[in-house]
Amino acid sequence: MPTPVRPPLQRVRLMGALSLPASGNLGRYWQFFWPLALGAVFLLAGQQAYNGVLARAGGAGRELAIYACAAGIFFFFDIGTAFMPNMVTVYARSAAARERVFRFCVSVGAIFSLPVLAIGATQTGAVLLRALYSLDSAMLADVQAYLMLLSGLILLHTFQHYHNGLLILEQRTTMVSVIGVLAVGISVAVGLHGFAQGWPAVRLVAAAEWVGGGFKLVAQYLVSRGLRSTLPAQDEAPPPPRWSELLGFFWPVCISGMTFGISRPLVFAFVARVPDSVLIIAAMRVAMDFMLLYQSVVNQFRHFFATFSVEDLGEKRWFMAMVAGGMIGAMALVLLITPLSDAFFEDALGLDEGLYAAAHHMCLMLLVVPGVLMIRNYYHGILLARRLTSSMATGSAARVVAIAATCWLLLHTGHLNADTAVLGMIAGFVAEMLLAWWAVRRLGV
Repeated sequence: MPTPVRPPLQRVRLMGALSLPASGNLGRYWQFFWPLALGAVFLLAGQQAYNGVLARAGGAGRELAIYACAAGIFFFFDIGTAFMPNMVTVYARSAAARERVFRFCVSVGAIFSLPVLAIGATQTGAVLLRALYSLDSAMLADVQAYLMLLSGLILLHTFQHYHNGLLILEQRTTMVSVIGVLAVGISVAVGLHGFAQGWPAVRLVAAAEWVGGGFKLVAQYLVSRGLRSTLPAQDEAPPPPRWSELLGFFWPVCISGMTFGISRPLVFAFVARVPDSVLIIAAMRVAMDFMLLYQSVVNQFRHFFATFSVEDLGEKRWFMAMVAGGMIGAMALVLLITPLSDAFFEDALGLDEGLYAAAHHMCLMLLVVPGVLMIRNYYHGILLARRLTSSMATGSAARVVAIAATCWLLLHTGHLNADTAVLGMIAGFVAEMLLAWWAVRRLGV
């Protein structure tokens, strides 16, 4: 496929001037964006429900820590597929292109499922997990059980990403939201039923994920079948992308996703070597999932640029700043107003006093993240739309280095504890943001 003409873009200092835009696309942007944001929030709300169930299922955060370790490994591979909807919106512009993109997605999903299954099912995987997390035998067995039961979800998610991309390409974001909300509701209902029936935590989480995920895929497939009539005529359609072209687009964003996936296990590996590590890991699980509520919202900005082009950047910057500012305000309201904070962390999630105090402190520190992610995703969106994804891999590598360096420094100076554990994550996001800004500035796009 020929490279599209690149209109000149403004060179800006980080996000450029945020003066009020002259044109009137803000309403159009909001109509496109809010369903994606709502669906993302409900998806993470399901994770909050799991946290609440697991906090009640085991003492001293034990079940939360077990799930955090297993989810860290699973997430490392699963997040590598997270940019597939972006790839679909960029390339799936004809029937032949959709078929090729679909085959590519399924192949990647099958390949990524196998390592998770191997770690969960083999003695070599047990040795790796014990070395990484310093787990006792009982915790190790449960972590491996999680990985075996969840490994196939990666393949299921690639099917979902493909159909999600088709819906976003056709600006059917309301259907994306409706399906996502229903799927989360089904997952939570299964989880609560399992808790009431006394199911083991591993079985409860796996059943909830598979039932909700299966419903979501079926609903996406049924809706996306009706989108084929919008494709251009065969003689007017662009040629399908080559596998090498898809791979060239995908591998850098895959690395970007996987390095984010390794962030939690990397931090946990350092934390596991300090006193009260189980409590700190459990608190980080809660705090980082709370952070993901707004991270998942601002991550939807990446779809803007493939859908609406890279023109009118001042307007897009203004819209993104308003949304991110609103998210920071909403999260601060929950954290700083005592009844809301108590209701969420103690009543809804069921955290005990020590776990609540640690998680609350971490969440306050993480309030800086939405602004950082807004700027990062602004530049990521430009790079994705221009198919210049290799620079994103460099930024993700910088994120991992910053996380490791910060955690190592804290550990070896004796300052790694519940008060400082999230500083590594913050440093990583800042490093990635700066590299994304520099990549767009350097490439002159």
